[in-house]
Amino acid sequence: QGKAWVMVNAKELTVKSILDSLRAGRFYSSMGPDFESITVEDEAVKVKCSPVKTVVFHGQGRWGRLVENEDGSLITESKMNFGKKPLKYVRVELIDSRGLRAWSNPIFIGPDTEI
Repeated sequence: QGKAWVMVNAKELTVKSILDSLRAGRFYSSMGPDFESITVEDEAVKVKCSPVKTVVFHGQGRWGRLVENEDGSLITESKMNFGKKPLKYVRVELIDSRGLRAWSNPIFIGPDTEI
């Protein structure tokens, strides 16, 4: 443990494309788990990921939600409804069965949210 890296969603494997993606926030940090997608639609944040034990949705202040299956099975998709709550952003944290984590950047909630 103790090793982490940055996963970048770049259009091409070029220095310019990677730096553009980093500047635009199209990256996440990980010790192992992978985000496949994060989308905002219909007053909800939806996550698809590699199999993990826990998904944690963090909002501003003390707001948050932890998702685990009661039977201990692994999660590959999760959804957090925020409805009309005045959330400015949500961050997503993944925790796998070995305790390794991945962290998204803040996902700002708004009419034109693009991730």
